[in-house]
Amino acid sequence: MNATAHQGAVLALAYSPDGKLLATGALDGRIVLRDAGTGEARMELKHDAAVFSLAFNSEGTTLVSGDLDQNIYLWDVATGARGKCFKGHLKPGHVEKGASVQFTPDGKHIASGGTDGTVRLWDTATGKQLASVQGHAGPVASIAFNHMSTMLAAGSNDASASIWDVREPASPAKICNLYSFPDDTWAVVDSLGRFDAANGGDIPWLHWVIGLESVALSQLKERYFEPNLLPKLMGADAEPLRDVPSLTSVELYPDVELLPSEPNGEQVRIRLTNRGGGIGRVVVSINGKEADADARGERLDPHAPVQELSIDVTKHAFLKPGENVCEVQAYNEAGYLVGRQLRWVCQGSKKVAAAPQLWAIVAGISDYQGDALDLRFAAKDAADVAVAVQVGAARLFGADKVHMRLLMASHQMPDERDQSASPATSDQRTWPTRQNLMRAFEEAKAARADDVLLVYLAGHGVNHGGQDGDYYYLTADARTGNLADPAIRQQTSISSRELTEWIRLIPALKQAVILDTCAAGRFMEKLGESRTIPASQARALERLKDRMGTYILAGSAADAVSYESSRYGQGLLTYSVLFGMRGAALREEGFVDVARLFEHAADYVPQLATGLGGIQRPLIASPTGGSSFDIGLLNPIDRERIPLALTRPLVQPVNLDEEDMFRDTLEITNTVNATLRDQSASPEASIMFIDARDHPDAYELRGRYTIDGDRVTMALKLFLRKETVNSFKLSGRRSDIEALASELATNTVGLVVEHFNRLQV
Repeated sequence: MNATAHQGAVLALAYSPDGKLLATGALDGRIVLRDAGTGEARMELKHDAAVFSLAFNSEGTTLVSGDLDQNIYLWDVATGARGKCFKGHLKPGHVEKGASVQFTPDGKHIASGGTDGTVRLWDTATGKQLASVQGHAGPVASIAFNHMSTMLAAGSNDASASIWDVREPASPAKICNLYSFPDDTWAVVDSLGRFDAANGGDIPWLHWVIGLESVALSQLKERYFEPNLLPKLMGADAEPLRDVPSLTSVELYPDVELLPSEPNGEQVRIRLTNRGGGIGRVVVSINGKEADADARGERLDPHAPVQELSIDVTKHAFLKPGENVCEVQAYNEAGYLVGRQLRWVCQGSKKVAAAPQLWAIVAGISDYQGDALDLRFAAKDAADVAVAVQVGAARLFGADKVHMRLLMASHQMPDERDQSASPATSDQRTWPTRQNLMRAFEEAKAARADDVLLVYLAGHGVNHGGQDGDYYYLTADARTGNLADPAIRQQTSISSRELTEWIRLIPALKQAVILDTCAAGRFMEKLGESRTIPASQARALERLKDRMGTYILAGSAADAVSYESSRYGQGLLTYSVLFGMRGAALREEGFVDVARLFEHAADYVPQLATGLGGIQRPLIASPTGGSSFDIGLLNPIDRERIPLALTRPLVQPVNLDEEDMFRDTLEITNTVNATLRDQSASPEASIMFIDARDHPDAYELRGRYTIDGDRVTMALKLFLRKETVNSFKLSGRRSDIEALASELATNTVGLVVEHFNRLQV
């Protein structure tokens, strides 16, 4: 048969399961079956319209095709005979897209997607349509089954994908929709309205429309935000989904209107108009931080049609000199839906702003009551973080403007639960009981709006209360991680709700929280089981971030065994933070930028944790639209004072130049660095390659080379802290730069390891 070329664009391709045949479908309405090895055309099949989709059954005996007219045909691959025709999709003539088709892996059913936005399931043997569901607002362009024929995914021109449970082909159930947006954010929404999304749900692209009102995802966080939603729906995360009512109807929040100011100008008046959902909490924020959790007062009737409130923030401690952005938001009475912010500008003091100060509350607990909960690293981690923060903050803010509160419970310390033991850093070392921690937060209320607050907690964390529960940090008073008894919770732990309220009362507007905790006890998770941060903890930390405008870095180990298995002698999250401060995550080679440091730590923990069970990528929560800030400034000498135990040598990028040109004309530098990076990738690697310059602990190779024909000769020096460790020469062929780069990398690693081992002895 002379069927060697299509007379139009090829729109569809499919290989037979054995790989011997290639089917092509085109705009000319033809399907050509070709020998995949030789390209020879074996058979031509004719459609009445352009062919848009092709798929073989699992045995390779039948081909299914979909065309522009929304017709779906079966073809006998051996004879070319056209079999059943499946009709049902609408045929909008103006849409240049045909039906998309796919067999189930067992071949019993066919799924199709059409320009009408529907997904349909068919019985292959009888041609009967089993189900039709409306899945998308645009044409369904692609269809795929999982290997068990239990789930179906459909992709649409409406920029979304849907996943369906098709275990009962006659009644498919939508599992969720997946969305991607132009700014690289994403969202997952299930059939009940639960959602997970980038930035903790704070994305501007997806809304529910209720009448003339649009409701953004972030406005539904209180009830419907479900971290790790997709893995849970797919069965990859064993944590149960939160039970919520289906989001079929929404009780709207009240309308908020700003009224003319009072004559004295000190109060702002607002009018709340009930729109059916009642009048719930009225939240007032200043510069992104919650100043009043509920401004309604006691007399407000949540069912009243209209209510007016007066709000006075002019003397609030959160005000900074100059202009301040104030916001008010109102919830519906049920408390799960919040309105958008109503903003106004308030003038703060006209005084010149005082120099900012840093307030740090650092706590680490290794020695709990009894032995059941004891850890090795948490107290040491806290002490090391306190030193690092003190050193960096003293240079940035001034030593007299750093208020460090260090609380530790270590096995080496005297057992004086509420007594001062001995000096540490810039404050007295105290036992981190609940009362002492409360006292530390009370002291920090002396901060001003322009100040910076850093909170670091290391030890055991417990998620208690089920799907709507809370996250608790166990204090040094704790004997058990079982918090079922309310009295025990009150005496031996701090909930994230309490932590949020304590932080809310501290005026500092720039805030960062680090939680390096592990699950307390065997009853929490199977030891060594790798898992993500529990949804209740993620929701609790998102609440803290949303209410306080706080940067948060949380989590490293799902259980105590993982936390204590570190080869680095520290919790991995803390090690990553200190490693970043030593130079790997500094901005402009010195500034400790919170956002940059947290991102580095979150990326670095999984690298350190390779081979350890129960470790996951830490959670980062950062305020939407909030700018980052510095908590320290570290010069090279300062960095050497940051405690950090190295178990293998660090190597920073090499620097090579041609001697006469003063630049790398052969571009060998990048090749060597890539080789070093690859050699350090495994947990057993003898070095650790870091993409940072001037790290005080890192070896650096510098060199110059000359070129004579095909010969490249290098003169090289290996440095550590600007001192020469070794000098050597190397030569190779210009025509084989890869081999020369590999030899140079191997020699460098050998010299580095040899010198590092000598230092350890």
